[in-house]
Amino acid sequence: MKLKNIFTLLFLATFLFSCFFSSSPIAAKTIHVGEKGYEFESIQAAVENADSGDTIFVHCGVYYGSINLYKKINLIGEKGCTILSTNENDDIISISADGCNVSGFVVLNCSNSDFSGFNIESDNNIIENNIIKDNVGWGLYIYHSSGNIIRNNTFENDSISIIGQKSDWTSSTIENNTVNGLPILFYKNKQKIVISNHIAGQIILANCSFCEIINNTVSGSDQGIVLGHSNNNTVEKNHVSNTLMGIRLPYTDYSIVKQNNVSNNDYGLYITHSINNQILGNCIFSNRMYGCYLCCNAKYNVFSRNNFTQNNNSAYDYFENEWSLEGIGNYWSDYSGTDENNDGIGDTPYDIPPDFGTKKDNYPIVNYDLIKKEDNGISGFSIAALIFSFIFILIIKGRRLFS
Repeated sequence: MKLKNIFTLLFLATFLFSCFFSSSPIAAKTIHVGEKGYEFESIQAAVENADSGDTIFVHCGVYYGSINLYKKINLIGEKGCTILSTNENDDIISISADGCNVSGFVVLNCSNSDFSGFNIESDNNIIENNIIKDNVGWGLYIYHSSGNIIRNNTFENDSISIIGQKSDWTSSTIENNTVNGLPILFYKNKQKIVISNHIAGQIILANCSFCEIINNTVSGSDQGIVLGHSNNNTVEKNHVSNTLMGIRLPYTDYSIVKQNNVSNNDYGLYITHSINNQILGNCIFSNRMYGCYLCCNAKYNVFSRNNFTQNNNSAYDYFENEWSLEGIGNYWSDYSGTDENNDGIGDTPYDIPPDFGTKKDNYPIVNYDLIKKEDNGISGFSIAALIFSFIFILIIKGRRLFS
């Protein structure tokens, strides 16, 4: 009996010992990638051979091809001299695993407009201390992912794009990033703030309301001024130029966009999933694709007194929006109608694609000067009447003083 017990105890001890060591985590390792003399010459080959939690350190050099981080990896470049690029129809770095860290790279020249320098489709990643530049599509594209930290990155002719639900926008931390040396200004969960008189690379609002974006100059980014999941805001008297999308409104309602100068972008205004906004008195000119593009359930927005001049295409309206207010529409430089009664309003509607004849500006502006005179609302007779009233008041007061 004693011998049997001893064997039983030995068996249990051996079993517990093997279980303990088999369940112990494998220590994370560092894998080196370089052009010569290192474990791997290909970054993706290093990813294939790495375990979750490992670090891949990439030494100086130029590395072509797409990188897919489908494991939790720390991907670290030798800062300033580790260059990633691709001519393929893919993103340069695509992150599909949660919890990846990527830093120290120069990510440039993604040549396909449908892809990005960085494409993030997972949660809780850290992207920091990278240079992201001259990607034909998007610089850094955050797609339906949350909890990401984007900090201390330098963008050149690129910037940040966010697609997703409100939680995707508000759970992001975006700080200390620049575009062409100008700051990216990111605000989330704010109310009643004024953002004014900045020279910025990009301005992003996430879940903000009753805020004012006034008299800023924004240029050089993928998207200039962006309001995501934000309501009852005012965007006024800003200058936005040389972006892919000048002013972008996704999931933004009951806001006013007025008297902005939006020029030399691919799209001047790009509006999706947004309702009941007023777009008033903006100068929208020389945009390469469209002056204003509305799709994806953008409805019941009102456009009036805007100046659409020399855009490759003036506007695109796929849903139900209004192109005039109180009998005054917009100026269209490609309008071919007449104004027989010289009231400043065209005699025939201006048709808006894609459904020509269905979407119309029924009161297109032909002569902006006449509209402005009407806006001033003071005729010569009215001015004379005001002067007469003023003199009459002075006479009455004079009589009272001397009575």
